[in-house]
Amino acid sequence: MNLSQVRGASPGELPDAAQVAERAERLSSLVCAVETDALRARAVAGVLAGLPPVEVVMIASTLARRARDQVSAATTVAAVGRALSKGLLDAELVAACLEAARSRADRVVEAMFATGPALREYDRNEEAFTDKKMNALPLGMRRTLTRSRDIDQLARLAHDQDPQVIRELLINPRLTEREALIVASRRPTHERILEQVLASRFGNRARIRAAVAHNPYAPLTLAVRAMTGLSTVQLKAIADDDKVGDDVRRHARSLVVVRQPTPAERHATQAAPSDPEVEEALAELLAELAPAEGEEEPQVVFES
Repeated sequence: MNLSQVRGASPGELPDAAQVAERAERLSSLVCAVETDALRARAVAGVLAGLPPVEVVMIASTLARRARDQVSAATTVAAVGRALSKGLLDAELVAACLEAARSRADRVVEAMFATGPALREYDRNEEAFTDKKMNALPLGMRRTLTRSRDIDQLARLAHDQDPQVIRELLINPRLTEREALIVASRRPTHERILEQVLASRFGNRARIRAAVAHNPYAPLTLAVRAMTGLSTVQLKAIADDDKVGDDVRRHARSLVVVRQPTPAERHATQAAPSDPEVEEALAELLAELAPAEGEEEPQVVFES
């Protein structure tokens, strides 16, 4: 790599591609060696805080492009997203990384470091459904009920707006994706509730991530984090959703563009030139199978 040709960087400011790949791999190994999501976010923040912004962008770009095929890279990208949503990275570093990503036209990393409030904030007066009987129970009692084997009771708890209750609920092995989808889709809801969904065992499921991204109560950082790994069809649906913020839709469109194959990729996927000998053999076979003059075309008969 010719460093003088790197967009958004000056000569000598960046390592070469091999060094970036190696550092991205080491960061993934470090993150995956940590047990909890909270500690992974702190570990990522600690490493990235000591690097130049453009190098952070290059490492993040490498990880984001590996995330679709590598669990370790996906875990690290999630940790970066969590660190951003928790404010563990210095605001100046985040702003510098965002500017570097824009200067390099790296839409994936630009989306990753985008920050902004949710389109809507939780307002209890907007509640369309309120389980008064369940809400009247003390917090300790509701947390105890999250360990229940009664799936109907678990579905009722999926509407709870206390992050501790939701965290315990999502741990329950009896809970299914259907109840997790209730939590991710509920409106109005708190930002912290949606964070718990993405941090749970359901957080890597496409339907759950799409539900969070479609939720207008998700702040930009959380919505963009949820878009990671979604299909082009799902991203287009978010881009066309007029119930989410303009910034969320814009980043969804950017990610759609990134996922479109480049001319080189389209050319590479075209069929390779046929072997002349194979073409000749195929022509001879077709000539043998062709009906003689005056004969009828062979009919295909299906026996019952």
